[in-house]
Amino acid sequence: MVLASFLHNDDPAVPAGTRLPGIPPALATWTLTWSSHRTPLLNSRLVVGLSGEAVAAYDATIGGSDRTDGHAVLHLRIALSDVRLGGGVRATPFATVRNVTDARYAGSVVVNAFGGRFLEPAPERHVL
Repeated sequence: MVLASFLHNDDPAVPAGTRLPGIPPALATWTLTWSSHRTPLLNSRLVVGLSGEAVAAYDATIGGSDRTDGHAVLHLRIALSDVRLGGGVRATPFATVRNVTDARYAGSVVVNAFGGRFLEPAPERHVL
């Protein structure tokens, strides 16, 4: 838990002992990757990756009057690794689907923003 004790003692903006806004109390990220052997047909290796993050709800204002919701997001990546194009040129073409489940969550927070507009939405499902 990140508390305001890390701030200067003479800073009245965040009372000592309160949770700092904009910092989640828990965050987990992970990645799983599978790779095939090099195949003559593709002249490369197929690589599939699944990654994600889970973030606990956290305060968006000093004092915690407004909070974000916790969220979990998944991303999928498929690539052909080390494609040999000839002449010593190699490439790794890939496709990524970010936010596979199309979760709605705050991608960032502007702490104590004017007019209560502190939550900035994260992108919807998209493909790269």
